[in-house]
Parts: sequence; C-alpha cells; structure tokens
Amino acid sequence: METLDAYEGFDKRGKSLMYTGGNGFYWRSVTDPKRPHRMEVRRADVGARTHELPAGERVHSLNGQLGGLWRSLGRRPNLLFGIGSCVSGKGPGRAFIPTEEALNDPFLSWVWKELSESSKKPLGAQGLAVGASGDELDRLDFGIGSPSNAILIARSERHDDHFMLFNEELIFPMIGTLGSTSPLVRSDMVYYESARGGAVFSVGSINWNNCLAWDAYQNDIAQITENVIQEFLALGERLRRCAL
Repeated sequence: METLDAYEGFDKRGKSLMYTGGNGFYWRSVTDPKRPHRMEVRRADVGARTHELPAGERVHSLNGQLGGLWRSLGRRPNLLFGIGSCVSGKGPGRAFIPTEEALNDPFLSWVWKELSESSKKPLGAQGLAVGASGDELDRLDFGIGSPSNAILIARSERHDDHFMLFNEELIFPMIGTLGSTSPLVRSDMVYYESARGGAVFSVGSINWNNCLAWDAYQNDIAQITENVIQEFLALGERLRRCAL
C-alpha cells in the first residue's frame, strides 16, 4: 500500500508517471516496518491466484488489513494508471496496433517522433518474447475507473488461446474467455493528463520491456519510450517555469 500511496502522492504533486509493465498493482501486499525485507500477501479474493486461503486466513497478520485485489478494496489501478490487469497467458506476444485517431492527432504527435510511417504499424512486432504485448496484460476500462480523458493510443490484437481473461472479469466464465474469442483479451497503450498538471502513460504489458533492447535499442518500442520520457521532462520544465 505504501508504494501505491507514493505513486498517488507523486501524481497529486503534478508529476508525471510512466507505467511500462503489466499486472503491477493487483494484490494488496504488506511489508514489515521493522523488517522491510519481509512481505506478506493474503490472496483473499477471487482473482487469478496460485493458492486458496482457508477461512480466517484472509487478514494480514502484519497490520490487520484485509487482503485481496486492489480492484475490490476501492483502489483500482485504473483510477491512477488508466488501465488495470485483466489477462494472463504464456503464448507468444503480439504487436500493438495504433488507432487511426492517435496517429492523426496533433496533440499526440510527440509519441511518433523519429518513427517512420512504416514503423508505426504494427508496434513491437519483434522482441525477446516475440511481441510487445504478452505475459500479463492490462486494459483500459472506463466502467471501472479509467479517467474519462484517457486516450487509447494503441492496443494489441489476435492473442492466441494461451491467453485468458482473469476470472473477476467474468460473471459466467463459460464462453468468450480466450484470446481467439474475446476482444477483451488485449493490452492497451494509454495516455492522459492529470488534474494537477502532470500526465500518465501506460502500456499494460510485461513484454514491453522485453522489446526495448531488440536490435541494440534501435526499435519502435525503445523510441516511443524515449519520446515519452522526453515529453515528460519538457512538461515538468514547463510546469516549473509557470510556478516561478
């Protein structure tokens, strides 16, 4: 919780956040303040999990707080990062496909800086895990708290049936749960400007970082990552000057 508090506090001070992972803010976890190398995670919910807890074992012993998904505990990652974890799979990764709106929006022209027209579609088609969208995925979802001004820049497509929706995404998990049958099985690349003057950029995929070093960092994923960093540095400088 302290980590999530730190990110929220950073955002509230008008700073910018870049989230280039997936499934990063899923379970509540607790660290021992006296022994910070020790961590406790009580999976007291219906999320994708490796074990079940018996009755009476769902409260953290370190601080007395109920364990479970941040989604169920009132702090959905969508509220801050624009996206939330929804899918896991061990099949090959897939590329991101930019939306036509994002490609042609002058407001987002900095995203595509130094990228040729041919390299904009698809994005991240090559990497150590094949594609930039893979392993664990996060998706934009306005229904559970993604900011209304969040812009969908790109999304992955055509994941195979090694990828499946998390069970909290479903009511009756009988059909339409796999990559080939559900449009909800995807990563979303999202950008939005926050209320305090900063901005948030999220990609929703663990595989993103597996693509950075491809071809000695001379690739589209590395270039977009650099573009976002440069834009956030410039944004911070503009805000600093306005505060003088």
